[in-house]
Amino acid sequence: MSKTGRLAWSLWLAGACTPQALEPQAAPTSQQASAYVAAPTCGPAAIGPLHAVLPDDQVLGMMEIDVQALQRSPVFRDDAALLEAEAKEVLDGMKACGVPLAVVERVVVGFDPPGNDLVLGIQAKGVAQPKTLDCLGRVAQKATGKPAWTRTTAGCTTTLDIGGEAKGFAVGQDVLVVASRSLADAVERGTMPPFAADESAECEMHYGWQDDLRLDDEQKQRLRAWADAGAPEGDPATAAPIEPPPSVALTEVDDHLEIDGAVTIGGTQDRFLCFSLDPGLTEDRYLGALQIVPGNDRIVHHVLVFVDDDGSTADLPGPDGSYPCSGGGLQGDLIGAWAPGMLPTRTPEGVGMPVPAGARLVLNVHYHPTGAGDELDDATGLELDWLDERPAWAAQLALFGNGQGLLPGPNDDGGPQFVIPPGASDHTEAMLMTLPANIPEVRLWEIGAHMHYLGVDMIIGVRRHGSPGPEEECLLHATRYSFEWQRLYA
Repeated sequence: MSKTGRLAWSLWLAGACTPQALEPQAAPTSQQASAYVAAPTCGPAAIGPLHAVLPDDQVLGMMEIDVQALQRSPVFRDDAALLEAEAKEVLDGMKACGVPLAVVERVVVGFDPPGNDLVLGIQAKGVAQPKTLDCLGRVAQKATGKPAWTRTTAGCTTTLDIGGEAKGFAVGQDVLVVASRSLADAVERGTMPPFAADESAECEMHYGWQDDLRLDDEQKQRLRAWADAGAPEGDPATAAPIEPPPSVALTEVDDHLEIDGAVTIGGTQDRFLCFSLDPGLTEDRYLGALQIVPGNDRIVHHVLVFVDDDGSTADLPGPDGSYPCSGGGLQGDLIGAWAPGMLPTRTPEGVGMPVPAGARLVLNVHYHPTGAGDELDDATGLELDWLDERPAWAAQLALFGNGQGLLPGPNDDGGPQFVIPPGASDHTEAMLMTLPANIPEVRLWEIGAHMHYLGVDMIIGVRRHGSPGPEEECLLHATRYSFEWQRLYA
């Protein structure tokens, strides 16, 4: 295929840096919604079915706070002390209910539609059945002099994706009295809203970011003043209207492709399975946008999308529609990636991802079992938006890291090693990737950092040799990297 002569890259770097205990984080919120931090603010939030914890309740939506990672932290007591200072009413209520933080495995927050009431559930070590924390509200009422949470109203937030739409919760005024201080603290620390691209002394940014979730100084000051005043409700008659959040789904979809079959994931071992999808192209085309749709988000850890240029993967799938990803090489480009929290891939104006005639699209799916029995995936797929004309630039997603271009470090033994020494409290790895001279002009339009659980800080920059622009330039500094914040920055 004759590709467009210029290349635009979406860059996603992976590596590992300083190991550090996880910092307690507030549950996701939105400056447009009221809040729904009515549970311990001690871990990353994830979407899952509420009926797994509260099977007798039908809910409109839910939030699950996973605190297992916090419990694994070697400095758990220090983290608990911080929570004690920032969310004391909630922790006191948990203790009164007989569920201290040390035994908590997960907390869920949802809505009971008949009364539209906020429902809290908890699963704890040594507790055979999940509990609804009825007494937590009574304890919070005693501390604040107000009912803790009774009625709730539907709201919205851009930080959660439930059922493919941007939905969320705005809880009643009395919940905000309990949560307002933690909410303001989280915003001031920069742990909320979830946005890892930062300016710093080491990284002076020359450009802004699209879809920047961060609050400016004036907004932070207003939030702090409101929290310090006891979270006054104000006059609802003069309240500004809450604008609906932007959709996280593609607005224009030309093709929807799904895996052909059903796979069962059980046991305790992760699996990497590939699926070959046929877009039915009879001529070369360019993608302007794509969205990866996980069929079962309880087990889909992440997904990569490759172009199989000659369609040779068509014969590889077995009876369940999958084949081991080690079972066939691919010569085509990586054009898409998904992990929880990532937005659809959209190319800039005049840029497209090339897919030749007769090509197939291969989904490389990492499945992570729940450990609680078999789970089925029969619906993971792709939504595609094709360009009508040949663009000026061809787009490609490049993954750099995992030892590529690894530079020597102070703890290496005999040569560059990607190894964190036992007991190290501060460790840095550096990599330098050199682009081949035969690559045409390249422009970068999207970038991200990925370090799994141990990395906490990453700086990504470019060194130019004879091209326009500064000789050295910082592109991204993820000063508060979190595994839960999987997104690219444009």
